[in-house]
Amino acid sequence: MGFETRHPQARAWEDRTPSNGSEVVDVAGRRLRVWHQVEQVVGDVVTFTETTSDTNGTVLRVDRASLRFLDVPTLGAFLAGAGFVIEAQYGDWHRGPITDVSREIVTIARRI
Repeated sequence: MGFETRHPQARAWEDRTPSNGSEVVDVAGRRLRVWHQVEQVVGDVVTFTETTSDTNGTVLRVDRASLRFLDVPTLGAFLAGAGFVIEAQYGDWHRGPITDVSREIVTIARRI
């Protein structure tokens, strides 16, 4: 099994600001603007809103979510507790090393 999780040391949530929004095109072909705003960080849980508007600024939707950012040892403990052994971990999908600035932790694990 392989999967990716966000690396907490990179603190990617600090980039989630309205000024860092992006334009997207939905399935109907509408051009939309999407941005994120962090509400709070408590321990390893980051709560934020995602706002979607049309290009004129009319807000169409606001969603709220919380993400848990697990460090390498905590992720390893959770996997071991679920009956998995880690075969490899990388800092990106190109198999680069995990560093303090790696935005991801890519894990290859198998059930024991």
